[in-house]
Amino acid sequence: MDSTRLEFPPIDESFLPGGDFRSNFRFWEPGRSGFQRKIWKKTQASVNLTDSGGHNVSFHGRRLYPFHFLLRHYPYRSSQQASRKLFEDRKMDLDAFRATGWGSHYYRHRRDPTRIRRPEDLCDFSSSFYDDFLIERLSAIGFRELRHRLPSPVQ
Repeated sequence: MDSTRLEFPPIDESFLPGGDFRSNFRFWEPGRSGFQRKIWKKTQASVNLTDSGGHNVSFHGRRLYPFHFLLRHYPYRSSQQASRKLFEDRKMDLDAFRATGWGSHYYRHRRDPTRIRRPEDLCDFSSSFYDDFLIERLSAIGFRELRHRLPSPVQ
């Protein structure tokens, strides 16, 4: 099944380990790839997740469900946690990631992939989201246009 992905970057350094993600991360932007296919009904077919870095399952006979699940992605919780995750744990080389096409939610902020974002550059996630973005949520149609209306991240 496809997933329409929303990115929830931090807007301050207030998140505490073990805290509630939904109350700490209210501001979002559409995920850059728009969707991910990593939910499937188990069959006897061999599954390949490796080629896509775990983002797009492939197997013989795969059929896609017509509606998407909503995937709330929290790429990092604070600038300190992002630095540790990217440059210590993963030893991320921004140019290598760019060549593979993976991790674009990190390397598009080339100057500082760990930076804290401004709320005014993002959308506020509220209870009206499910009504306001019904078509986009179920199909990912229209999120590309929404990305063009949001302020561009610093390159």
